[in-house]
Amino acid sequence: MLRAHGSRRLSPSREDRVPLSEHEQRQLEAIERALYADDPKFAHTVRFTNPRTQGRRKIVSGGLLVALGLALLLGGAVLSVWYVGVLGFVIMLAGATRAYGGVRRLVGKFERPGTSPTRPTGTRRGADKAGLFARFEQRWRRRFDDS
Repeated sequence: MLRAHGSRRLSPSREDRVPLSEHEQRQLEAIERALYADDPKFAHTVRFTNPRTQGRRKIVSGGLLVALGLALLLGGAVLSVWYVGVLGFVIMLAGATRAYGGVRRLVGKFERPGTSPTRPTGTRRGADKAGLFARFEQRWRRRFDDS
C-alpha cells in the first residue's frame, strides 16, 4: 500500500474505509509494483508525501500572506496611497484562501461524520422534492392504516 513516511497509509478517514477482499488486495499490490517499476521518482514522491504536512505548510504560508497583506493595507492607509491598500487586501485574500485550503486538507473538507463530500451523481433538486413528497404520502397512508 502507499504509505506516508513509511508507516502511515494514505487513506480516507476511518468512516470512509471499505475493507478489500483478498483478490482486490492482490490487484492493488500488483498495480503498486507496476507503478514503482514504471516511474520510481513519482512513486517515491507519492510514498513520502504527507498530506497533513502539506496542509500545515499551506496554513503557515497563508497566515504569513495575511500578515503581509494587512501590513500593506495599513501602510497604504497611513500613506494615503490607495493602490498599496488594494494590493494589501488582494494579498490578504489570497493568503486567507491558501490557509483555508490547508485547513480543509487537515480537517477533511469540513465533512460531518456519515455524509459524503459531494452530492451523488444524478441527484437533482427536483428528485429531492419528489422524495420528500413520497415520504409525506407514505406517512399520510400509515396514519390511516394504523387507525
